[in-house]
Amino acid sequence: MKIFKSHVQVRWSDLDPNMHLANQSYMSFTSFARMKALNELGFDTKHMHIWKRGPVIFEEKFNFFREILPDTTIYIHTKISGVSEDFVLFEFEHDLYDEQGQHKAKSKIFGCWLDFTTRKMATELPQEMMGVMEALDTEGARILSKMDIKNLGVAPQNINPEDLK
Repeated sequence: MKIFKSHVQVRWSDLDPNMHLANQSYMSFTSFARMKALNELGFDTKHMHIWKRGPVIFEEKFNFFREILPDTTIYIHTKISGVSEDFVLFEFEHDLYDEQGQHKAKSKIFGCWLDFTTRKMATELPQEMMGVMEALDTEGARILSKMDIKNLGVAPQNINPEDLK
């Protein structure tokens, strides 16, 4: 399984009032690393618009091991840890390390390819996109299915709009 490597420098704007990395910054950093990996694979925004497909996230989980402080360079290792047989569903893992190799955090995301025309989960991928997906190194990745969506264990609970006031 290929590991994509990237790094980011913690900036002042990435910090919270406790003077360590804010939660939303972890998400921002892993999103950057994931999109960088997708770009390396040939899924740049130009191709996504041509194919009318883009990644959406159903769930993102984090485990935090050690705080990340200002002016730290964070090294992010990204790998594809799961795909469905039709490549519509995917799972990525991100490991965040400091300069000494200390494991600071881990995240896992589960998502799918969105069809830009229907604004729903894609039912299939364009042929050129399938060619890129089939060339991915997914050895060791788990096989995902739509049952994994149901197993997320959370469903929307709509309320009466009057209750919003």
